[in-house]
Amino acid sequence: SSRRPGELLIFIDDLDKADWSADDWSAMRCRLLRYQREVTANGTTAFLFVLAPDKSTSYAEFLPPAPWQINAAERLAEPAGLNMPRLDVVLRAAIAAGTRDVYLPNDSHWSTTGSRIVAQTVLRYLQRTAPTPVAAGNGDTTASR
Repeated sequence: SSRRPGELLIFIDDLDKADWSADDWSAMRCRLLRYQREVTANGTTAFLFVLAPDKSTSYAEFLPPAPWQINAAERLAEPAGLNMPRLDVVLRAAIAAGTRDVYLPNDSHWSTTGSRIVAQTVLRYLQRTAPTPVAAGNGDTTASR
């Protein structure tokens, strides 16, 4: 629904990740895993790292390949072990399935639709992984889809 359907508005700082080295990515992953160990050490507190994929990552299938197109979630998810729902995967799937305006057309943020997809994904992830049961509130059953 963008007024400029042939263009994609992205945040210029999203391009910075192309300059990060393998050591930078490894250091970030190690730091996140350390935080996760510290937070979960008591056996009752859950740790969840939620990475908001940038617009160029989510719409990468529709963009020409470029050296700045780096999927941060892929880089941080390997090797496994970090409690991180793969929002990049669900947002890309929604876009590929034809869901309109997952991100605001003339902005770099999620739309209501994108926010709902993310909220449902996070809730499902917590329901599967949290040390104590997590339920959808207010009678909302959409998270169980």
